[in-house]
Amino acid sequence: MPLPRFAFVVAAAALLVGCGGADRLAADDNEAAEAVRAAAEAVRDAERNGAERLAADELDRAKTRLERARAAAEIGDHGSSLRLAREADATAELAEVLALSAKSQNAARELRATIALLREEIRRLQAE
Repeated sequence: MPLPRFAFVVAAAALLVGCGGADRLAADDNEAAEAVRAAAEAVRDAERNGAERLAADELDRAKTRLERARAAAEIGDHGSSLRLAREADATAELAEVLALSAKSQNAARELRATIALLREEIRRLQAE
């Protein structure tokens, strides 16, 4: 292959590889943006389910990671943004599960107390 033709083929290959990298960068940008949206929704879900009161540490960690993900996206560090958003999402889900678990435990405790009162009342009525 003559040198000019070889140079053209190499340049074309480099251009194609470069375009593939640009596509991947765009996909990372979109993927990171979607991950940030999902993490923000997970934080809102956790807040709606009482995590501010029942799992405050985990919710705070999720919010911090979400803010860091947003900051990374703003400077174009989509890899870090994606990673931090995924961590925020998982941490927010943990906060939500902990809050729901605490609510369930409180409800079970109240139910046991109510059952104990009802049993006591039944015993009292039977004794009369």
